[in-house]
Amino acid sequence: MLIFAKRRQDLSYDDFVAGYESSHVGLVDALTRSGLHKEMRAYCRNYLRHGHALSAPGRHVDFDLVVEAEFACAEDFALTMRNIAGDDEALDRVNADFDRLLDRSSLRYVVVDERDGGPLAASR
Repeated sequence: MLIFAKRRQDLSYDDFVAGYESSHVGLVDALTRSGLHKEMRAYCRNYLRHGHALSAPGRHVDFDLVVEAEFACAEDFALTMRNIAGDDEALDRVNADFDRLLDRSSLRYVVVDERDGGPLAASR
């Protein structure tokens, strides 16, 4: 699962990254420990560096964050979402954190079929 999101317009890049890492990552960890998010195998955050010299010039990507959330299958992701939606306290915490950090209208979820290979795969 890839999740794409934009930060709130009033947050700088540094404030967004610091806020997400200090708040939302801890929330995901707490939900995982509680059993509501136990199906997730891995959680990697990628913060886009707009304007970096190695980024494609003139081709702005309209997101600030790409999350890689690994589940065994799409059904495990759906189960996690149902678990959180069924727990009012957890849902309130997630929604409050999203509202504090993200432009909620920007959220996009994409199911992907990840493949590993190539010359670097053996070194992992």
